[in-house]
Amino acid sequence: MTDDDVGPIVRVASQELAKGSEGETQEEKMDRIRKAVQGAMGEPMPEEAQCTDCRKYDGTHPKVKEILGERVARAGGNHAVVLGVECSCKQTREFEIERRWMQSGLQRDGGAINTINTFSSFDIMEYPVLQEAYEKALRLTENPDHFVLTLVGPVGVGKSHLLEAACRQALDLGKSARYELSSSIMDNLRSVYSNSDNTYSMADWMQWYSTKWLLAIDDLGTENGTDFVQERLTMILEYRIKNNLRTILSSNEVKGEVENRFGSRVASRLFSSNQHLSDSEVLIINNVPDYRAKKD
Repeated sequence: MTDDDVGPIVRVASQELAKGSEGETQEEKMDRIRKAVQGAMGEPMPEEAQCTDCRKYDGTHPKVKEILGERVARAGGNHAVVLGVECSCKQTREFEIERRWMQSGLQRDGGAINTINTFSSFDIMEYPVLQEAYEKALRLTENPDHFVLTLVGPVGVGKSHLLEAACRQALDLGKSARYELSSSIMDNLRSVYSNSDNTYSMADWMQWYSTKWLLAIDDLGTENGTDFVQERLTMILEYRIKNNLRTILSSNEVKGEVENRFGSRVASRLFSSNQHLSDSEVLIINNVPDYRAKKD
């Protein structure tokens, strides 16, 4: 690596370090240096990983790890260029709650559309199958008979609502949870496989999805999974089942279609023929009106 490669980052840090001003605290100096260095470093940090308290970033987030690693590499291994980037708030209960929300994939206040899907806001509409879906999703966050629940049905029957509700319930219980579209998970796993320079990140992504107390995978089956993705998804599911971690999925597809897209091992984990001996259960939701139209 030439000086031209390393220079811009190190020079910016050195210049800011040399500036200083009378009365400036060490914390103010480090914040000034951090902002200047970040401006010289390219790809921004993911907003979902930013602490709302100190405005720094969750160092356990795989994308944050990747970006910090790239910045250190660009600086010739000089770790000083990432000082002050990771969140260093005190490990108080409130901060832990905030961290879990940062990692959940959900916005605590409902975001721009101000929509918060909870169990209390789920409208059963006097349909027994929706009552059953509600009860199974809620039980998953309490004392489940099975640790994997797959909700199958057409678009608009309330599956995504229940996935989000389960995540919010877990977070309210003080547990870690993650809600994510299946396509996003596949993209993250594929991106590591297709970029040999990022092989270290695979372990980070596997841990990210494997260790959450509750993982909600929405819209499984919208795209085909490669052999590599199938293998990693199976490993994630098997780890979670072995460690009694809750997983809730939604899909528009039945077993045969999921098997065609993701392989027999994934399908067998989600669609067991003997629910009494299986770690997973499936509920098919059909013959109900469009849930979204009812909400509107």
